[in-house]
Amino acid sequence: MFLLLFTEVANIKIMKIVADSTNYPRLTIFVSALNQSGLPVTSFSNSDFLISEDNGERGSYPDSVKPLAVDCPTLLLFLIDVSKNMKDADLATTQICLWRFCTQRSGKENLAIMLFADTLIPLFQAHEQIDTLAGLLRFKQVRKKLRDRNARIADAIVYSMGMLKDKLGEYPFSAIVVFSKGIDNSHRFSIKEINFSSIKCQIPVFTIGINDSSTLLKQIADSTGGEYLSGANARMVEEAFRKLKFRLVQSMQLFYRTNIPGDSLPHKIKVKVGDAMGARLFVPPYKPEKLDFLLFLFGGAGVLCVLYLLTYLGRRKRRYRKKRPEMELMESQEEQCSSPSAPEPGEVKEPDAGAVVKEKKEETRTMIFEQSLDIAVKNYNTKEIFYYKKEEMETDNVISLKVNSTITVGSDMVNDLVLKGISPRHFSLRWEYKRLIINAFEETIVNGEALKGKKVFEEEGKYVINIGPYVLVLRL
Repeated sequence: MFLLLFTEVANIKIMKIVADSTNYPRLTIFVSALNQSGLPVTSFSNSDFLISEDNGERGSYPDSVKPLAVDCPTLLLFLIDVSKNMKDADLATTQICLWRFCTQRSGKENLAIMLFADTLIPLFQAHEQIDTLAGLLRFKQVRKKLRDRNARIADAIVYSMGMLKDKLGEYPFSAIVVFSKGIDNSHRFSIKEINFSSIKCQIPVFTIGINDSSTLLKQIADSTGGEYLSGANARMVEEAFRKLKFRLVQSMQLFYRTNIPGDSLPHKIKVKVGDAMGARLFVPPYKPEKLDFLLFLFGGAGVLCVLYLLTYLGRRKRRYRKKRPEMELMESQEEQCSSPSAPEPGEVKEPDAGAVVKEKKEETRTMIFEQSLDIAVKNYNTKEIFYYKKEEMETDNVISLKVNSTITVGSDMVNDLVLKGISPRHFSLRWEYKRLIINAFEETIVNGEALKGKKVFEEEGKYVINIGPYVLVLRL
């Protein structure tokens, strides 16, 4: 009876379904099977699982079952609430758990940490060496800046899923862990948007309630294939996270060949072990049928023919343009030879007005395009009106900065880029060839680093500049 209690599955969760276009229709299903005591059960064979698709009642066995590989690259993104809802004691409890995990994690466990309230500020990126002392100082600075702000939990999760989506190829198992009291004061997105993003990205969200039992955090975890735990003090929070990590490490991988067509529409996969069953939606990659493939093949051949014809006509046109001045010169010489009114020696003939206009047109054919740097202007709170070089625009648009030019950013209308709610003259931005020069008159966050004064950036890549509720995104 005692052995049966520990081997019988009471709860099963599908955390993630990997369906990439290369191996489809083969799926990799990450599941967590727990017994009545909440401990993971791993002693399974493929005949213990039944997998059914959509509304089908009859299930089939997976091809094989394996425990999660010890050396499987994982990425955990910690989202820590530092808004007005979190007391200093709550954050002290969170930090104790956080820094202990940072020092005890294995080499394959990659960690990224972000702090949020009504905006999202990175503390440490993935692959970045975590310095505890620097992290404590930075944590304190961000907390001081955001301690009176509202919490937007749903928005922070949706934006984080978008960032993790680009890293799924590098980290097959990625997850988000939220530390919060579960109070969402104002949000742009809802649980539906979180669920939709989780279905597309297949990223589970695990939530840990700090000194609170939150219905919102439980709903978020249940809708994304994650799990909700809570703790009233540092020991309980650390124990909850250790239990959560143990369940992740002891999860199973089911390798299964599906009959679901590659139609890019949501489908449901159900996994059953004994009386316990878990379900999760996923979106298969688009795989065209044979007829679609033939249509695509002939359509592609047609496009290639049209491109070849346009290239051929373009070459003929260029050849004609090259020979045209010689032909016109020969025609003009023939006209001069046959003209009865040839000019006398020493007489200067006035140029024809039509020829002058023609020469000017030939001169204007060559156009010089100046290089420019695209800068996306975003606002995590709502749509906002801003002004760029006296032109009214709306956030989520892109502005252009020409090479070897400088713009100033602030709330005063004398600036090139006018953003409401920040300092009158916040910082200046200059773009030169292969380098970026930022002169911060007020504290400005560049790639998660507080900047005050002048600094030159020459490293290629993405730059994220946080100024209050605004975010400027550019790529050098």
